[in-house]
Amino acid sequence: MDSIRTGDLMNHLTKQFARTILLTSILSGCNFGSNSAKNDIVTPTPTPTPAPTPATSVDVRGTAVKGIIKNGVVKIYGITAGVTDTTALVEGVTDANGDYSLSVEGYTGPVVIEITAGASSTMVCDIIAGCDGTAFGADIALTSDFNLKAVVPSIEDGEDITTNVTALTSLAASLAEAGGTLDASAVEDANSQVAALFNIVGDITQIEVIDITDTVAVNAANAAAVEASLLNAALLTAALADTTDVSVSSGAIYDV
Repeated sequence: MDSIRTGDLMNHLTKQFARTILLTSILSGCNFGSNSAKNDIVTPTPTPTPAPTPATSVDVRGTAVKGIIKNGVVKIYGITAGVTDTTALVEGVTDANGDYSLSVEGYTGPVVIEITAGASSTMVCDIIAGCDGTAFGADIALTSDFNLKAVVPSIEDGEDITTNVTALTSLAASLAEAGGTLDASAVEDANSQVAALFNIVGDITQIEVIDITDTVAVNAANAAAVEASLLNAALLTAALADTTDVSVSSGAIYDV
């Protein structure tokens, strides 16, 4: 009898223990405000802020020639609504060979490249008869009103360009500016008209130019470069022949 009761008691306790284990498991799965519920919350990973895109630049380089311009002040201007900006995008100087190289940051569109004279700016006289008393091949000081220009239809981010500033490009710049609205179309038309006028094939701003007073440079250059440089000198000579109030070293003598 006692053994039966003992067996019943054991069965009863076993069933109670099983119910307790089952209930505990259910409650644990529900996470009623428990700390484990908080620990199970997944914190979203913040999206990193993208780094700013570096500003791209355009390297604009070339040679300034009306005779080689040494230590000439180079300024590159943007064009807004058909008008040349009053503040230069960038500024520099030409070296002893008349070369310049400037980087334009964060601008696309047509530009005006202007060469003016500073206190130490000089030009190599490339007129056979001499320049206002300065011999062929010698340096002549430039006056403060000296000016030489080139206009470029467009510069684009990351696309380096070569633009030589010469008598030819100054003629084209004056022609483009005379039209009233200075934009890419006007610039292209002006450069093309000057090229056609002198029977030049290609972009007049990219024709190679040399110092025609330098025998070594002349002998090493191709025929097109020599012809372009001789034409540049001839234009200066012709302009002076038709002008009585402007000297070789002074301002723009290529105005339309």
